[in-house]
Amino acid sequence: MSGSRMEELKIDSWQITDFLDSNNLKFIKTFVDDFIISLEPGDSYLLYKLLKEVFDKNDSKLKKQNLNLYNKYHVELKKLEVLSIINFSLDQIKNILKDNLLFIFKNKLPILTLLVSYTRWLKEDFYINISAFTGSIRENEEKLGSENVSYSVNKGRSVPLIKDWVNDYIIFTEGRPSRMNGLGLSGYISNNEDVKKLNSEDQTTLKRIIKLFNIFANPENYGNYYKQPYIFDVNEVSDDEETTELQDEFGKDLDKEKNKNEFLDSYNKIISEYFANIESKTIFDDSEIINRLDRAISEKDIKLVMNLLFNLIENSKFSLLEKVSIFNTWQVEFIKGFAGLDTLSLSNKDQRIILHGQFLKMLFDKNFSLKNHDSVIIMIHLANILKKHNEEKYLSLTFADLKDNNFYWRDIVAEEGKLVLK
Repeated sequence: MSGSRMEELKIDSWQITDFLDSNNLKFIKTFVDDFIISLEPGDSYLLYKLLKEVFDKNDSKLKKQNLNLYNKYHVELKKLEVLSIINFSLDQIKNILKDNLLFIFKNKLPILTLLVSYTRWLKEDFYINISAFTGSIRENEEKLGSENVSYSVNKGRSVPLIKDWVNDYIIFTEGRPSRMNGLGLSGYISNNEDVKKLNSEDQTTLKRIIKLFNIFANPENYGNYYKQPYIFDVNEVSDDEETTELQDEFGKDLDKEKNKNEFLDSYNKIISEYFANIESKTIFDDSEIINRLDRAISEKDIKLVMNLLFNLIENSKFSLLEKVSIFNTWQVEFIKGFAGLDTLSLSNKDQRIILHGQFLKMLFDKNFSLKNHDSVIIMIHLANILKKHNEEKYLSLTFADLKDNNFYWRDIVAEEGKLVLK
C-alpha cells in the first residue's frame, strides 16, 4: 500500500463527520485486510498512529452518536495495533499477548509471523524474546470457558482464564520443555476432563494457544515454524501431520528460507564489521563533521562513514547528511529519473527522508560496492537508531518480505508530483 493512498483520505484531519461516514470505515478495513496479507509493518504502523490520534480525539462523540460504528473502528484500530508490533518495544508486545490472544485468534491475525519477524527485524536477543512471549501467555487473564460449568482448572473462578489452562498444561508436562510438543499437546487436549467441557470453538482456540506456547517453550522442536511461521498462522494442522504438510505444500520454498540463527549471525556479523568500537561524541562544529564525512567518502573509509553517521544521529543532526559534497550532484541525477515530479514538494520532511534513504543506498551500493543484503541491514540498523531519537519513518525505507524472511529496499515511484515508497 502506498503512502499516497492514505494521503487521499486525509486521515490526520478527520473530524466526527468523517468517522460517521461508513465509506471511510470501508477504506480503513480495506487497508487492514491488505496489511494482513502483505504484512507491511512500516505502513500499518503509520496508519495506526494516524488513526489512533484522530480516533482518540473523536471517540467520545462517535460512541455517543453511533455506538455500532465506534465498535467497528475500535476493532480495526486494534487489528492495526497488533499488525504494528514490529515497531513496538518488547514490553508493549508482552502486554498485547497478555490481553489480546482471543482477539488475535478470532480475527486470524498472523501472530507468529509478526513475532518471529520482530525478533529478526529489531534483532533483539532471540531467547530473551521467546522467554518474554511464553511469560506473557502464562499471565494472560482473558476468560476461556463457559459460565455455570464446573471446572477444576479455574481455581475458584467463575470462568477459567487462559493462564489457568496454560499453567495446567505445564503441570501436565511436568514443566519440561522437551515434553511440550505435539504429543504433549495431543495428550492434554484428548485426556483432560476440563477441556472436554469446552465447546468446540473454545477447544480449537485453546489448542492454538497451547501450540503457540509450545513453539516458544520448545523452539528446537518447532524449527520449521521459525523458518515458515505463516504455516502456523494460516493452517490448523496437528503436529503429527506437519511433516507431510511441509513436504507437500511448502517443500518448494524450503531452499528459500533462512534459518533464524543463520539470519541473526549474518546480521550481527555485518553490524559488528561496520559499527565496531563506535562511540557517541558531542558535535560542536557542523562544518568540521561534514568535512570529515566528505573525506571519509572520497577515501572510501566505510567504517569512519558509519561512525560519523552514528554521531549525526546521536546529536540529532542527521539532516546534515545533505551537506556532503556529492549529495546535490546525486540528487540532480536522481530526480531526472522521475517524470512529473514537483521539485517544490521535495522540501517536505517525508520527501527528504526518502531522499536520504536513496542517497545512502547509492552510497553503500555504488561508492562502497556493498551487496544489497548488506546495505539493507545497515539501513535497518541506522533506522532503528533514528527511531530511538523519534525519527520513526526511516524504518519504512526498507521492508521485510515475510515470504522468504529477507529484507529489501523499498521501490520509489512518483505519484501526483511526489516521491512515494512502494
